[in-house]
Amino acid sequence: GSYETLLKATYLYTNSQAEVERMYKYIVFTCLIGNGDAHLKNFALQYTPDMKNIYLSPPFDITHTKIYETIDNKMALKLANSKEFPDVSYLLKLAEGTHFKIRKAKEIIESLSDGIIDYLKHSNEVQLLDGLRASIEASVSSTMTPSYSTKSYRHDRIKKFE
Repeated sequence: GSYETLLKATYLYTNSQAEVERMYKYIVFTCLIGNGDAHLKNFALQYTPDMKNIYLSPPFDITHTKIYETIDNKMALKLANSKEFPDVSYLLKLAEGTHFKIRKAKEIIESLSDGIIDYLKHSNEVQLLDGLRASIEASVSSTMTPSYSTKSYRHDRIKKFE
């Protein structure tokens, strides 16, 4: 499973640009907050009994996993053939599908980023776990900072012959 596959499946089953954009927002939010636990089972489609209307249900089990030292701090699904959390440039590339294009992807990413940071400034709940605010802020900052690397995106596989 990959986040690209989630977008393709959303397009295939809903045939709706609005639903694909909604899934894109879910994926971007997942990456921004550092949710390494967003598995396929956390996303679902709903449909009317006659199956004429198919749409996304809200995502399940949204959390911030980067704060936990015992977790590998990788994503549950791949994006660009890697489970490493992406930077903004890869989120923008994700918006360019074969059968769809997310319009205003940059604005979506920036709006979600700003919304998260604003929420963190005013939230009492985020203070309940020491370091949570700083960890989420670091996750957002790391995602929003392009890496400008000339290398291809990091892969999880280790090459046999290096």
